[in-house]
Amino acid sequence: MEDEKGSGKFRILLVDDEKDFVDTLSQRMQMRDLSADVALNGEEALELLNRESPDVMVLDLRMPGVDGMEVLKRVKNEHPNVQVIMLTGQGTEKDELEARRLGAFDYLEKPVDIETLVSRIRSGVLLVVGNEDTFSNRLINYALEMAQRMSYRLVALSIAPVPETALKRLSMSEGVKEFEERARQNAQEFARAAEEHGIPFEHIVRYGEYDAVIEQAAKEYGNVEFVVSEPTDKGVAEASKEDGSEKQLYVYSVA
Repeated sequence: MEDEKGSGKFRILLVDDEKDFVDTLSQRMQMRDLSADVALNGEEALELLNRESPDVMVLDLRMPGVDGMEVLKRVKNEHPNVQVIMLTGQGTEKDELEARRLGAFDYLEKPVDIETLVSRIRSGVLLVVGNEDTFSNRLINYALEMAQRMSYRLVALSIAPVPETALKRLSMSEGVKEFEERARQNAQEFARAAEEHGIPFEHIVRYGEYDAVIEQAAKEYGNVEFVVSEPTDKGVAEASKEDGSEKQLYVYSVA
């Protein structure tokens, strides 16, 4: 997806109180066909974020006023699809654990190698679609292999078999809660496996018609490059098991 300025694939926001550093970083991004906006403190970053949400935020940990950890917390609460890369020259292991717990996509130390940073920014998304609330072992293993090989981050998508119009009915509320709980539980194994392989992972639940939900999720994340899913028709899924074609998965590009 081209950005609105037409000079790169992603909208990037660089946040650091060291003006010389962030200006130099912005210039180096431009040399690699990546355009970036700049904020010199946490307050300015949050103001820019509310006007136009970036795809990726490169965020300094230590800043006066609203520090990087607080900015990260607000970003993931209010704009969960923004991928945040933390930068620090004086962070601790405890800081890294907390940043990742809050949802940071990556955590890098200064001085950062520009090629490493650009590689992290350009890392595409592999959207993994479960069969309703379930992610099978073959789907998980294939997604992990593909993500590791192509340096993708993983977004696991559970699609509820519930029309959006039905969500307004009180009688559906318990069924919705049950589905979401099952989906979260089933995604935990996937999350653990991704963590063991060092692959960034996120799980989301969406409601609506299958193809429309996938299309919308791809638009939300912007840099989804491939979708991998299982047969949604139970007859097809069962037939694939019977004839031994355990590798029957649907993989297609949306880039």
